[in-house]
Amino acid sequence: MSYAQHRRIIDVDSHVIGLGDFLSKAATPKDLPLLPDMSEQQDLAMSAEGITRGKELLAKRQQDPRVMAGMLGLSE
Repeated sequence: MSYAQHRRIIDVDSHVIGLGDFLSKAATPKDLPLLPDMSEQQDLAMSAEGITRGKELLAKRQQDPRVMAGMLGLSE
């Protein structure tokens, strides 16, 4: 049993780690125009430089098995 006991848990933080296109991939064609691109957002908590750096680190992790193993806690 969770710490919440009988209370309902609503998980709303998964969007924090979602890729920039995760909503556009899930949206219906009708709703797609309602979703601005991440680069058009005005209220991002992270700077454009931070987003660029995050993308660079993601690419590095995907291209280097040693880095990926370290991220997964599999390195020695």
